Amino acid sequence: MNRRTFLDGIIKTAIVSTTSTIIADKEYCNRKEKTVLQTDMDDICATFPLKIPGAKRIEKIVTERSEYCIIHIKTAHPSDDKYMVQRYGNGTVAEFVTRVQKNVLKIGTFICQKYSLENLYAEGVTLDSEQVLNDAFRNNDLEIILQALEQMGEIARIGFLGIHIRAAESEKLNEIAISAVNETGPKKRKEYTEDQQKKIFDDREKEAFKRMMQEKDPLKLIAYGGEHTFRYEIEKWNTYHNQKISLIEITPSEDK
Repeated sequence: MNRRTFLDGIIKTAIVSTTSTIIADKEYCNRKEKTVLQTDMDDICATFPLKIPGAKRIEKIVTERSEYCIIHIKTAHPSDDKYMVQRYGNGTVAEFVTRVQKNVLKIGTFICQKYSLENLYAEGVTLDSEQVLNDAFRNNDLEIILQALEQMGEIARIGFLGIHIRAAESEKLNEIAISAVNETGPKKRKEYTEDQQKKIFDDREKEAFKRMMQEKDPLKLIAYGGEHTFRYEIEKWNTYHNQKISLIEITPSEDK
């Protein structure tokens, strides 16, 4: 994929892209000294902090003697104004989403630095756009970085840390999901039909989970929408595999 294709919108959020341009602030993500990654997953889960800058709620679903742990930061992205305002209360949708996304970035930055993580999987990033995006951060290509910030939101800034932003889905599944949402407009997960839930949620969660498990990193970090969950995929995995997985779900604060 070439640079022009990326700028035409290869990277997408799950529903629609952010409409306002967010100016990159490189100083926000100055790299700090890394800590040593622990290898005992039970210890990591047990000592994982219940208070993190930017987090509203942290829930641990721990399986004893796990070899892997997935940390799911539940992010938010723009959607239909009426739906978002009705669901999240007063204030403009753009303001709400920006507040949440800034807290997602705080959470992601804290975790990457504390556990020396080098990868973050992100909703809307596909294999087609992954390399172009990470090359842009390496080469300080601000045109592409600004495009990513506009379409992905604040979490894209984590690329300034040298964190590799990884694909969490395929272009095909992303397009199918967007088409399914456009049929009826955005809703809560349970309000969709079974077929729509499969296209918008199930298939994409399965794909993201598969991509994470292809890598050997014991601790896996993903920024994915708040209506999504990896509980079902982890439950199925733990039923049939000796190498168990724990899950930590983090809901970002809506406050500034």
